[in-house]
Amino acid sequence: MLAPRWRVVALALVAVMVPALGACSADPATPAPSSTPASATATLATLPDSVLVPVTGVAYVNSSTARASLALTHVASTLTVFDAQIAREMTSGSTVVGGVQVYRLAPGPASVDHSWYVPMMLYELSGTSPTTAQIGGMKVDLATAASDGTSYVGWSQSGHVILLWADDATAAHDYAARWILGGFSTATQG
Repeated sequence: MLAPRWRVVALALVAVMVPALGACSADPATPAPSSTPASATATLATLPDSVLVPVTGVAYVNSSTARASLALTHVASTLTVFDAQIAREMTSGSTVVGGVQVYRLAPGPASVDHSWYVPMMLYELSGTSPTTAQIGGMKVDLATAASDGTSYVGWSQSGHVILLWADDATAAHDYAARWILGGFSTATQG
């Protein structure tokens, strides 16, 4: 059951957002993007369901658990780099098989290099250093939580950060491949 993991996701994102931006470096020659702590808690817009790429065999559910996970992340109070978000549980039949969160980067200097955000967020979610791979020609970061084996795939695409997870690496990779190959077009970005 993935419901308790939403809380882990939410709390981990809060802990990582500001300090890790200055500390992470995929390339020491490239400076980390700057973030500006919000002076007051802002409300991030809700992305439309149209940003969720159809994945064969999976339905997206706007559950109270998914909504609570966004409220708990406090992204709006820690960073101004995101301006909209959406979270959904992924189900097959009546079984929760994973989850996805999509964050839209706000225009500006912090959104120039999306590659900084994904590994940082995955590290905090999983507690392990992500590895890099290719899925459908897209660079993705992969991590598996040592605590419970949850597998995470994250990538940035078209001004968005996408975090997807499932109970095992094969399923997470498969869902990410279906998402990436399904197309995240500018027409559906919301």
